[in-house]
Amino acid sequence: MTHQNPQPEYFTARIAFRKDPNAGNTIGGGSEIYPQIAFNEEIRIYGVRVAGYVQPGAKQITYADLATILTGTLELDIFVGGNQIPFQSINASDLILSKNHEIYFSSPAIVEMKQPLRIDGGITPPAGGKAGLKERFSLVVTLICERHLKEN
Repeated sequence: MTHQNPQPEYFTARIAFRKDPNAGNTIGGGSEIYPQIAFNEEIRIYGVRVAGYVQPGAKQITYADLATILTGTLELDIFVGGNQIPFQSINASDLILSKNHEIYFSSPAIVEMKQPLRIDGGITPPAGGKAGLKERFSLVVTLICERHLKEN
C-alpha cells in the first residue's frame, strides 16, 4: 500500500468492566489511544465496531447473553480532544444486538496532531434502578478510520 492516500487504519481498545451487582450510577472505565500522527497527517474516524466478551478467550457474546449479566444500558463515549463524537453516548447494547456490530457516522471525525483520543465505557442504570453486572465483562471497541495526508 505504498503511496496510497488515504491508508485504512483501525484502532482497538479494550474496556474492562468489574463485577459489581450493586453499583451506583455507572461502572466501567476508559482507554487512551495514541495514533502517532505526523504534522502533515490526520485521522478520519468513520465508524465504530464493538464486541463483548465475558472472560478472556471466550466467544463473543450475543444480546441475549448480555441481558443475563447486565442490569442497565451499556454505553460508549468517544472523545477527540475535548469534544465527544457523536455529541451523545452510543448505545453499545444495541450495537451488540445488531447484525454486524457497527455504526457509521454521517460525517467523519477528524483527529489531528497532538489531539488526545479517548474511549470511555459505562453502564447507565434503568429508570428508578441501579446499574449492575453479574460477571466480569470486557468490551472491545474498534474505530474504523483512515490516515490521510493533508494537502496544502
